Amino acid sequence: MRIKELRLDGFGMLGTRDFSFSPEVNLIFGPNEAGKTTLFDAIEKALFGRSRSRRRYEGKAQVVLKDGDEHLLLQDGKGKGPDFLRGMRLDFFENIFFIRTGELAFSDQRSFLDDLKERVLDTGRLYRAKDAIKLKLGSSLKPLGEGIRKEGELNKDITELERRIQGLEEQREQCLQIRKEMERMEAIEGELSRLREERKKLSGRRELLLKVHRKREMRERYKALLKEMKRVKEGESLKEQLKGFSGIEGEGLTKLQEMEREGEGLKEKVASLKREEERLEEELSRKERELRERKERIRERKAEEERVSWRLGQLEGVREEVWKSLLKEKEELDRLEKGLSEVEEELKELRERSEALSSEKRDLSQRIGRLRPLKWAALLLASLGLALALWKGGKVLPFSGALLVLGGGGFLWLRDRMRHLEWLRESKRKGAEELSERIKEREEKKEELRGRADELQQRRDERLKEAGAGSLKQYEELLDQRRETEKELTALRVEIGQMEERAKEEEGEIKAIEERIRNLKDEARKAMGRKEWLRGEIEKRLKGAGLTTVKEYEGKLIRKRELLSRLSSIESLLQRKGEIEEEMAEIEVQLKELERIPERLPDEGEIEEKYQEVQKRYEELQSEFDALRGRVEEMIASLGREEGEIFNLLWRSQKELEALKREREELLLVYELLMILEKEVEGSLMEMLEGRALEWFRFITGREPEELRLSRSDILLSSPQRSLSVNELSSGTRDPLYFAMRLAMAEKVSQGDFFLLLDDPFLTCDQERTLRLVELLFRVSSRFQILLATKDPWLRDLVLQRGATLIDLSP
Repeated sequence: MRIKELRLDGFGMLGTRDFSFSPEVNLIFGPNEAGKTTLFDAIEKALFGRSRSRRRYEGKAQVVLKDGDEHLLLQDGKGKGPDFLRGMRLDFFENIFFIRTGELAFSDQRSFLDDLKERVLDTGRLYRAKDAIKLKLGSSLKPLGEGIRKEGELNKDITELERRIQGLEEQREQCLQIRKEMERMEAIEGELSRLREERKKLSGRRELLLKVHRKREMRERYKALLKEMKRVKEGESLKEQLKGFSGIEGEGLTKLQEMEREGEGLKEKVASLKREEERLEEELSRKERELRERKERIRERKAEEERVSWRLGQLEGVREEVWKSLLKEKEELDRLEKGLSEVEEELKELRERSEALSSEKRDLSQRIGRLRPLKWAALLLASLGLALALWKGGKVLPFSGALLVLGGGGFLWLRDRMRHLEWLRESKRKGAEELSERIKEREEKKEELRGRADELQQRRDERLKEAGAGSLKQYEELLDQRRETEKELTALRVEIGQMEERAKEEEGEIKAIEERIRNLKDEARKAMGRKEWLRGEIEKRLKGAGLTTVKEYEGKLIRKRELLSRLSSIESLLQRKGEIEEEMAEIEVQLKELERIPERLPDEGEIEEKYQEVQKRYEELQSEFDALRGRVEEMIASLGREEGEIFNLLWRSQKELEALKREREELLLVYELLMILEKEVEGSLMEMLEGRALEWFRFITGREPEELRLSRSDILLSSPQRSLSVNELSSGTRDPLYFAMRLAMAEKVSQGDFFLLLDDPFLTCDQERTLRLVELLFRVSSRFQILLATKDPWLRDLVLQRGATLIDLSP
């Protein structure tokens, strides 16, 4: 199987073109960025549907494969491809059949060798078995050398089962705990029954004790009432004594004391008025000086006010109310534009609905037209049946009756159906007319909104022009200047007004001070007259009370207040005298009824104590019983199953766990046997590859190494002197070794003829080894079609001399 053609349609830098290849050696020549790698990526994309290259390509790529006399077409990995390519991974293809520039080493050598062994030795079932065991055991395979971190499915099942067993064991413990709690509840029920009997006996003694206490309290209350009656008599005696103090009142003493204090105050006041008069004369002089200075400052601020007023006059055309009106008009314009958009959307929707109704109406008309011939045909059929029945009589009665029923029934059904469709058509027509009216209304509304918007726009432009502004922003700036100027003018006027007001206040203060000085002189004269009058009035009042001094008056008043104070504490008892007498009479009756009740009981202190102790013990046990019952019910509800079912599930789960653990041990043993088998299979594959790869390596390098060993992660080359890993070799030796190994693998893997894609693979080889590699390519070209890409003119001439087909990508 070889590549015959490559067809490109707008693919990368190669564009749209076709390439034809010879069945043996093809040389693709061109400088860097000429499209050599793009050509190989196109082949890879056609075969597998994608390429490992980091480049992203647009367009399509098709490849035509020739397999004997059969031609196969593949595009994006789709088409009738060969069985050999079906299921092959892209990385496997590139590790053997495609060598990119500087990428002779294998990608993911361990995984690649597993895939290689599966294709060459049919070890797929072995690896699938290992993968299945890995999936089950996971990290349990670490003792066998497998670095798996993920937990296996079987281990998950074991862990889940152990968790379930733990939960069942906890439920079993809960069952045992429920048994203990129920035994405790039975014991508490017996104790509660005993306490109820004891509490009943103590209740009779407790009622008697309450009567004893009641009698005792009534006797104490009677003694208290006797004491209150004694105080009532004392209050009546105090009232008699207070009659001798009728002329002595607190108001009289207060008045006398006020007069004395007022006389002393008047004396001090006269002296104070003299001092105040002197202070006011000094303040009057200071105020007159400050007034002259303030009037001078007022004249300066008024000059400044005239200058600011002139600046404001320059902005007379810019007004706040116009600005607010412009903003409202802008909002109105925005609202109108939004309304226009909504009306247009509504018009669009109404037109679509109108078109849909018209379409439905046409469809209904067509359906009615199709049914009308059928209706008349059914009527004709019924008429034919009737005519036959009348003409032939009973001979054709069944046939004519069938025709009559079929035709008549069909006619009636078709008539009703047509009426229904006509009604639907009429409703659709009315709906269409209503929509037309609504469309007309919406269009009128649209024109109205558009006219209002144009009118507002014209009016706003005229206002801006009048103010000398080209836009709302300029108008706003002028308005800000006017506001600042007005603020400045207002501040000046306020300041001038405040200063003038202050000057007026100062003039008023000066006048007030002069008036105050005059008043002070009058007030001092009046105070002296008042003082003499007060002295005569005090002497007059003391003489009327039979006393000579204010101190004697005060002593008499204190005694009167003491008597009143004692009387006030008894006043409430005096008012309740009748109630006290009635209560005493009532208590005497009740004590008569309780005459046979003893004064005290010998064990009255213990009765209540025992009753409370029994009651407390009863409540504690009842609370414990309720708590136990709630806990037991909660545990039973949480279990969710019967006790026997829990024990049965626990036993079955333990058996299942034992079976899973035995399965894990058996799978570990099987995996160990599979590893031994894999090692033997791997050895047989390595022996097959190593001999052929050593032969090709000796041909390329001219060296004679004794042995070549391929491991899962390395290639070892041994000679009589030493043994070297592939990474210890020079690049000029390492790359031929990789090439020989790839060629040996290609011979083992490929089924019949195939092709090799080589993108400048000999960059690290010297001239001698390059000559040998070219010779090797021509040797294997009978088995493999070679597509070799290079930018080296020397290599181009060398390969062309050997008869290769040239595909020149040079610009």
